[in-house]
This record gives sequence, C-alpha cells and structure tokens, in this order.
Amino acid sequence: MSTNLITEYLEKITSQYQNSTKFKATVQLLLQQLQKTYDGYTQIQNAFDIDNAVGLQLDVIGEIVGAPRSINLSTGKVELGDTDYRFFIKAIIARNMFKGDRESFLEVTSLLLNTSTDMILIETSAMNCTLSFNQKLTDIQEEILQEYLARPCGVNFTLTYITTGKIFALADDNGNYSNPNLAGFDIGHFATEI
Repeated sequence: MSTNLITEYLEKITSQYQNSTKFKATVQLLLQQLQKTYDGYTQIQNAFDIDNAVGLQLDVIGEIVGAPRSINLSTGKVELGDTDYRFFIKAIIARNMFKGDRESFLEVTSLLLNTSTDMILIETSAMNCTLSFNQKLTDIQEEILQEYLARPCGVNFTLTYITTGKIFALADDNGNYSNPNLAGFDIGHFATEI
C-alpha cells in the first residue's frame, strides 16, 4: 500500500464518477481520516522497530520478549545501554526462534549478527563447533553471545571473529574453499577467539 492513500484511491474512482465533484469531495474527506490513521500506524510501527527503537520503546520490546535491561554478567549486574540492549533482545528472539538444527542455528545467528555471508560454522569434532564471523562486538555483546547464543543441547561452541579480510583455512585437494569467506596463505587472517 502506498504512503499517499488519498491520491491512490481517488485515481481508482470509475469514469462514471470522475466528474462528480461532490462524490470526489466526500471520498476525499473520508480518505483524509484514513490517511491520518495510516500515518499514525506507520509512526508506531517505525517507533517499535527493534533497529530504530530507543529508550522506553526498547524497554517495551524487551518486556514483550522477556529480556530485562539489567542482566547479570561476569562483572556483576549490568544496566545495558540501547546498543547492547538491542543486541540482547535480538539474542533472546534468536534463541526463541531456534529449532535445534544446523540450518536454524545459522539462520538465527545471522539475524542476530546482521550478516548472512560473513559467517562460517565449522564442525571441528564430535559435539564441538567453531563459529567464525567478520564482525567485532563490544565486550558486553561478546559475553551476551557466549551466554545467550541459541545452540543445540550438548554442543560446545568456540566463537571467533576477524575484523578484516577472510578467515585463514586450507583448501581441499582441488584448491577450492568450502566458503567464499575462507582464504589461504597471504590472504586469510587468523580469527580471534572470544
């Protein structure tokens, strides 16, 4: 639906009534009220978009998903600022969306980290995985990720990141990499463990 409802709907009046000024004026009057309602709805929707919300708006979203602004971390009880609180809310949402399989894990983690291609999940051994991503997080976000990341029960995760370039890896026998974010000597970078 377009933003200007008045113009959109006035254009839909059939040719039979196009020259009827009273009919068009009545329709326009009704559409003005509809436009005000639509604009108000759009403002509320934008105000409570998790990526745009701030302060009390984030508190309302956090209350809905069960994410308090004050959480216990290794440093004690912490009152989260808007950026870290937004990340925490997304972590709780991701955890609630997680279905327990590899595809679901990659989907919810990419939503949390706002990335889809710059993330690699490597199964290093039985019940052990390494998740590498191309993003530096704040210390609080790193701890939230360690504590609240959705993961299959019993699977140990090592979290690593790089800030620039591709992650160092060895190619297969044909010289190919399993992911476009991997590269070999002179190009790939070693990831930093969180």
